[in-house]
Amino acid sequence: MSKLILVRHGQASAFTDDYDRLSELGRRQGEMLGKWWMERGLEVGLVFSGPLKRQKGTAEIVRDTFRRNGLSFPDPVIMEELEEIDADRIMAYFNEYRIEYPELERLIKAFRVSDDPEEKARIFQEYFEQAMLLWVSGKVKSPGIESLSHLRSRVVKALERIMHGAGDKGNIVVFTSATPVSIMTGALLELDDRQTMEITFRLKNCSVTEFVLKERGPVLHSFNCTGYLRPEMLTIR
Repeated sequence: MSKLILVRHGQASAFTDDYDRLSELGRRQGEMLGKWWMERGLEVGLVFSGPLKRQKGTAEIVRDTFRRNGLSFPDPVIMEELEEIDADRIMAYFNEYRIEYPELERLIKAFRVSDDPEEKARIFQEYFEQAMLLWVSGKVKSPGIESLSHLRSRVVKALERIMHGAGDKGNIVVFTSATPVSIMTGALLELDDRQTMEITFRLKNCSVTEFVLKERGPVLHSFNCTGYLRPEMLTIR
């Protein structure tokens, strides 16, 4: 039975001049994913990817891993609709207006004074989650920042196009980012906006979420799977 397989890209190069580039660990995560699928005997009929370097790069690493071993893996069809939301811009917006949000102000001050890398990472993640939930609730008033309704519309349209072309093509793999994976998952499970965003916070790099394609519609089979990675290879950002 065919599956729709949603993949978050491998680890990107956070806190560098080019975040969109896969880190060395992110590349290894992609290779491990390809090897895991080969061991399972996964056959893929269609592959789609978002336009970002980290999205396309993950797809290409998996493809090349298959082909080096004499196995077929389609070139990814690039879909602009699968691009990630610009979360950095959202967080920068709330940094500018943080005086209106005491909890965000507290987190920013704590981040600045901390010299513990693990603590700084925890604080950053908490700030990210709170800022994104405020964005979901409609608190961002800036024409330069994509709205949730626009993001949801473009990602769901991409999902509809992917599903419309599925037919008897077999397994379908989609390489994208955390928020598009969450929106597609939320749409298929009929979750509300906050529940959908909470999924985003849980998704690990190079994680796999699978839906079995049944006649009655897609049915969730696995969520945020990273069992093929060693514990030290697990990352969120």
